[in-house]
Amino acid sequence: MISFLINIGLLIGFSLFLMYNRYILSFISERLHVVDKIYYKLFGERLNDWNDRFEKYVEVNKEGLLYKIYLFFKDILFNLDMEKYRVTVFGLLQFIIMVGVSIGLFFVYWSGSMVLGVSAFGVTSFFMIVLFKFLSLMAYEKKEALIMDTEDLLAMDIKDGVYNAILRYNRSFHPDIKIYFDIFIDNVKNKGYSFKEAMLLLNRQLGNNFTDFAQKAILYEEKADDDMVDIFSSIVEVNRYKRLLRYESNKKFEQLRLQFIISLLVIVGYCVITYNMDGYIRHVFNDTVWGKGLLLGDIVLVTIILAYLASIKSKMF
Repeated sequence: MISFLINIGLLIGFSLFLMYNRYILSFISERLHVVDKIYYKLFGERLNDWNDRFEKYVEVNKEGLLYKIYLFFKDILFNLDMEKYRVTVFGLLQFIIMVGVSIGLFFVYWSGSMVLGVSAFGVTSFFMIVLFKFLSLMAYEKKEALIMDTEDLLAMDIKDGVYNAILRYNRSFHPDIKIYFDIFIDNVKNKGYSFKEAMLLLNRQLGNNFTDFAQKAILYEEKADDDMVDIFSSIVEVNRYKRLLRYESNKKFEQLRLQFIISLLVIVGYCVITYNMDGYIRHVFNDTVWGKGLLLGDIVLVTIILAYLASIKSKMF
């Protein structure tokens, strides 16, 4: 049993290598020791080729269902900031499938039922997708708040120009946002980018929440008219309104999440106590297929509730 679990752990660990394959390739390309060369030849180069083919196919077939799935996972990667580690949709899908296969194999080994194993694969894969989506929504909300704080700070002192304001307040930005503004400053100061080019790149990195400010910043820098300072005041007002709506929505959402967590803890606690104190219950879950199916059903129920919370969270944006 222990050796089997170790193998399952190694399989999940290997799935992480698959997900971060491009990042690993960029790292080992600078060294290429013996082990690096083996990884590059056996997996890295081939996976990179598969990933390129997948993305080309998706880009060509933009009307199909696969493209919508691609955009769904692309949005998750962007919100979780995984693209800076060169994680791709193909890599994330590989990771989810491999984790699903690992749990499916565990259920086959544990229950002796292929039906339960296949069901566990499906449930785990769906759970992973829901979990990633839920985490991405939480990350999106956090990033949105940081961007709004940054915009408000810059809008207060914009008379000397947007670029000068960024230089002046860069050290006050949150580290998760500051890294992108550091790149912006470096692009303008050292790499020959125009302000517009650097700002458009910054907008792509920060996403749609920054678009309004980026467009007005470009316009303000091009016109160089002090009378246009007021165009940024509308951004501050919109941000204030967004915070108010977010606060009201989050109060309701937190109530639902707290109820879910309390209910889950009560159920898990009851199951653990019953399992340890009742020999018949222990026999059902350990030695019968339908008992193990009930356990899988509990996971399905948790997944459905988490998906429901994710759907509520997504409607807030």
